[in-house]
Amino acid sequence: MLVTHIMAAAGWLGITVAQLVVAATAAVTATEASRAMYATLDAEARLTSGGSSHHGRITRR
Repeated sequence: MLVTHIMAAAGWLGITVAQLVVAATAAVTATEASRAMYATLDAEARLTSGGSSHHGRITRR
């Protein structure tokens, strides 16, 4: 049902299904890249300070 509404809204806005797929893929990719970046920051913080980089801010445990 939700997919039907999304597709109908996309059609009304003149967006193709392919464009929706590309947009959704880009959103997932950006989310994964963000998670990977924070995981890397966290690992670096643990190695260098014994702390954790809670969203870029290094905190001690």
